[in-house]
Amino acid sequence: MRSLAFSGLGMGIGGGIAYLFGASRETIMMVGIVTAAIIVFGIIDRKKKP
Repeated sequence: MRSLAFSGLGMGIGGGIAYLFGASRETIMMVGIVTAAIIVFGIIDRKKKP
């Protein structure tokens, strides 16, 4: 459930920033997906390290 929340947060942050820069809809979606993946996998990797 936490990954779903962080992916929504990443999508909102990345998409919002791209929207403010005037990007197209396709670019906004791609930036949101990449930002969400960075946030989710960054948090997961941090938890697995001792």
